Amino acid sequence: MKEAIADKDGAVRGALIPWIDDLDFIAFEKEPWWTRWRTWLRRDEPIPEDQKDLARQASNLVVFDFLSGNWDRWSGGNVGWNKERAKLLYIDNDGAFFEVPPRDALAKNEKLLRAIDRFSRSFIAKIRELDDGALAKIFGDEREGAPLLSPKALAGVVDRRRQLLEILDAKASDAGVDALSFP
Repeated sequence: MKEAIADKDGAVRGALIPWIDDLDFIAFEKEPWWTRWRTWLRRDEPIPEDQKDLARQASNLVVFDFLSGNWDRWSGGNVGWNKERAKLLYIDNDGAFFEVPPRDALAKNEKLLRAIDRFSRSFIAKIRELDDGALAKIFGDEREGAPLLSPKALAGVVDRRRQLLEILDAKASDAGVDALSFP
């Protein structure tokens, strides 16, 4: 192992990336997966019983990417799969939390969000509980007194949270909350 080199202020900058043995990938951005999971997330479409948990995870991924402004999810190979636990893994999130994410990519995230109708009731409830101060606290500080996210990046998350809830409230007003939750 190499020695870490600290900055003048004593901080060691970098990323901690856990290693996952036998990491698999699921090609969610390619056929047949692309159409399959998006169909499951439409209000009136059936979800095979053995795929309901995966459908819920896919919905959470869309919501997470929308909130974080992650513009790079669908460029290929960014959805991991833990076969043992049957869990999606959000791989390669370095397109998230930009101060100014690419506008066209954010528009794609919004289009994908608007195209789905099923959401995890508990996940959305947690998002509703967050206020601006709670969001800032969640991200924490890079070092004491220095927030990890810049004010501009945090403002983007706050704005996307507001927009997400507006979209979900409009969908619920149209179809009812129960119609938007997983069966």
